Amino acid sequence: MYSISLLTALFTHMQWADAEVWSALLDTSGAAKDKYIAKTLFHIRFTHYAYSCLLRGESVPFPDRKQFNSLSEPTNWARTHYADTSELLTGLSEEDLEEVVPVPWSNVFEKGTGSAAAETTRGDILYQITAHSQYHRAQINRRIRELGKKPPLVDYIVWKWKHNPSASWR
Repeated sequence: MYSISLLTALFTHMQWADAEVWSALLDTSGAAKDKYIAKTLFHIRFTHYAYSCLLRGESVPFPDRKQFNSLSEPTNWARTHYADTSELLTGLSEEDLEEVVPVPWSNVFEKGTGSAAAETTRGDILYQITAHSQYHRAQINRRIRELGKKPPLVDYIVWKWKHNPSASWR
């Protein structure tokens, strides 16, 4: 279902798109003090981090959100974890993507829906990281617009049209 080349492209796009959105936030008046933005940025990065830890077989330490008092702190944290996440794809085969990986927090879904969670593969989790980031980037872009600034255009096709640029973090 998934391929290494597709996931690699999605991860590269995600990093570029996130850097574009976060750069726009730094130029948006009021963004630095916006509680919704702070909460959402932390959520994006923590979820990305948690899934990365899960795929590496590590425990998931929960950082204190209060330690992120500015827009630059979650950005710096994210940059560190992008490198770690890119390494998750290194050396994988297409068969590795089909490996079932139990997700400990799927019980939250089960309690909320009353339905058992289906098995999750390594490929599902890698795709989820990129889809989750995309979902919340849209929310952040909406908030940038509400604060009176034009949000960056970060669609996947725009990234392709720009010849797959790398992320440019400020």
